[in-house]
Amino acid sequence: MKKTMRETMKEAVQETRQETMKKTMSDPMEATPITQVVNYLQCPQTASELSIRGNHLENLRGDTYPVSDGIIDFIGDDGQTVDDSYDEISEEKYNNWVRSKFIMRLVWGVNLDKIPKIKDEVSGFTRDVLLDIPCGTGIMSVEAYKALPDSIFLAIDYSRSMLDITRRLCKRLKIGNVVFIRADVASLPIKDNTVSACISLNGFHAFASPRIAAKELGRCTRKRGKLLMVVSCTGERFISDFMIKHFMIPRGYFHNALPSSHYEEYLHMAGFSEISSEMMGASMIARCYK
Repeated sequence: MKKTMRETMKEAVQETRQETMKKTMSDPMEATPITQVVNYLQCPQTASELSIRGNHLENLRGDTYPVSDGIIDFIGDDGQTVDDSYDEISEEKYNNWVRSKFIMRLVWGVNLDKIPKIKDEVSGFTRDVLLDIPCGTGIMSVEAYKALPDSIFLAIDYSRSMLDITRRLCKRLKIGNVVFIRADVASLPIKDNTVSACISLNGFHAFASPRIAAKELGRCTRKRGKLLMVVSCTGERFISDFMIKHFMIPRGYFHNALPSSHYEEYLHMAGFSEISSEMMGASMIARCYK
């Protein structure tokens, strides 16, 4: 049956509204609407429910958190700028650090050809909503995103610039299963026992309090949920210790100089068990369950 002009126009308007809503409340690829994960989120200040109001999220008392350029911002301009060092570093410089075989071998004692592949590490993760913190430039995380296309990743970082870099990378690679969130690991905007797994790649040494960070990850992770952590540790190599204490910490890239046993203890305290860890130079790879 032939459609009337009114019917055709009505359908066009509805499609436009749907497309506008998708652009407003979705990630840059318009493929993972924030509406799909809002029920996993909570206000980091009051732990109350959040609802979508136009281009922001709102808690029960009316506080709002903007959604801008595909990023939910729970920090805002008034937050303590603990991320200044990472805001100032360029994408190229950061990625060259972590991809350079020479630097990784010399400074950290890591042979990039022998480290486990991220896609293999996450292959056994439950397909659902997963947490990636800190996402950094996404140079390592994207392998996890691509390996689990049926899952949704909550990519969290304190640094707005790092989130922008990861967002652009995902857009370039046509990865559409990521929601980008600016938040503090010490007060995550995620409900208790909700995410099925977590990855934290080179993050714990940069957190102001790795003990509190571990506690928050434990709070958010479901029972039997998995955690994959990569962290740089002291007490393994002289040159790595020297680099951490005299360059990484003074520049603000690291906030901690701790041995691997401390990080394992924090995981235990946060409710994680069956911790399996291995050292590759000064880097510890830890796998465990909630």
